[in-house]
Amino acid sequence: RDVAALRAELATLTAELGSAPDEHRDHVEERIDSVRRKLRSSQQRAKALLDALTQESEAKIASLEARAARAPGERRERLEARIAEMRSRFQRRGEKVCQAWRVARTALA
Repeated sequence: RDVAALRAELATLTAELGSAPDEHRDHVEERIDSVRRKLRSSQQRAKALLDALTQESEAKIASLEARAARAPGERRERLEARIAEMRSRFQRRGEKVCQAWRVARTALA
């Protein structure tokens, strides 16, 4: 959401820059730079969040896989179902974070 708002603001400022009188151009350029810094910051936060989610999910899944390997029959099946659900949840969350990262990157291009 923040990235979308920043992206819209950047588009507005860029359009404004084209029609701004010379005495206001510096101010508009400063605002554009500020928005770009915020977008870069959002992009970095999204990347850090994705890395943290990946590490956390991999650790949890590895732990569950180790427990499943030692578990008998029905318990193993429950653990394997839990592992599949965790992978699915991680994938959905990761896709959302990746989308935010791509939007920020596109806005900065």
